[in-house]
Amino acid sequence: MDILPPAHLVPNIVSMTELQETPTNALHPAMCGSLLIDKMAQRAATYIHRITNLLRSTKKPVLLALSSVKVMQPLRLFFHIGRYVTMLNNAFSRPEKHIMYYRETIRQMHDIGIGSLPIVFLISIFIGAVAALQFAFQLDGTLVPIYYIGYIVRDFAIIEASPTITALVLAGKVGSNMASEIGGMRQKEHIDAMEIMGVNTAAYLMMPRITAALTVIPMLVALSAFISIFGGYLAVVPTGWMSDPEYVFGVRSFFDPYNFRLMFVKAFTFAFILTTVSCYQGYFVKAGSIQLGKASTNAVVFSDILILLADYLIAVLLT
Repeated sequence: MDILPPAHLVPNIVSMTELQETPTNALHPAMCGSLLIDKMAQRAATYIHRITNLLRSTKKPVLLALSSVKVMQPLRLFFHIGRYVTMLNNAFSRPEKHIMYYRETIRQMHDIGIGSLPIVFLISIFIGAVAALQFAFQLDGTLVPIYYIGYIVRDFAIIEASPTITALVLAGKVGSNMASEIGGMRQKEHIDAMEIMGVNTAAYLMMPRITAALTVIPMLVALSAFISIFGGYLAVVPTGWMSDPEYVFGVRSFFDPYNFRLMFVKAFTFAFILTTVSCYQGYFVKAGSIQLGKASTNAVVFSDILILLADYLIAVLLT
């Protein structure tokens, strides 16, 4: 049984004549090399869409099964992965003017770092306070020394709570802002105008944000760990659960410097994920306010899922 679509529904591969007709002399050199890949990716997406519609229009059970989401979804996943890698390849290219990238990086560092300090402070102090109270309640009346509360809160904040929860919160605050900002530029054709002027838009819009995130978010994670430990102190010492020397002794007990390295590995990984995924969602957004809202939502959802997946993989590989 022939299940292939008619020839007129299958898009042609980009020809060299079509590629030569594209005015690439006005584009950045890093973009010219990926032009063929971008066109083929667009044709592949069109091919998948037409094949899916063709299979769904038939009444044959085999073809209906092939048109199911379980069969076609992996193809779309590979398409997005390939386009994501191509975007990163364009983003990490040589800047046209270093001063422009420097100023944009400083602005992004201010927005990501200074702008996120209040929310990081609030979540961190409550993380430490809640963790200390919960462990104090669980250890009450047991043979475990009371100073273990400080030890547990310290390791819990450094290894897991501060890098993971801070990254999840920043994905909602910073990630959605990046997706909506870049997506708005795409819909208003600002990106198209910059590409006509010869600007590598992927590099100009993403490299400063990635650099700023990789610089500032680890600092926020380290600050969050310190505030969480201090929040645990405020929760159990003034309320009479334990004394000040006991909590300080617990914080200083059984310290392993490897935990700090693990925290920063997570911080750098999560910062890269939430920045690149959010930029990808905004950079390839389609026209319409609804699509822009979906891009902002997808930036947060996909970033959170990938952050939790990366957290599990780091825990398996490095602990």
